[in-house]
Amino acid sequence: MDWYDAKRFGLGAQLMEEARDAILGLRKNPNIGARYGNSGRRFYRLKRFPFVIYYRDFPDFVWIAAIAHERRRPGYWKKRKPE
Repeated sequence: MDWYDAKRFGLGAQLMEEARDAILGLRKNPNIGARYGNSGRRFYRLKRFPFVIYYRDFPDFVWIAAIAHERRRPGYWKKRKPE
């Protein structure tokens, strides 16, 4: 958020708002994201920003593994497991 705000004030808040709205949408309909291989995980790309939400749907909740930049440190989140 800080990086985006340094580019244009308020842009970081817009990123946060888009991520929050995406997460709320995933909670309502977890199947909107594309499958990520055979891992049982899914991913959802934000519309305006180069970020992806990696998550897994469980019967009682949606577990967010990461909100990651599309090109920076790819796969750093793959070893994360829900607790």
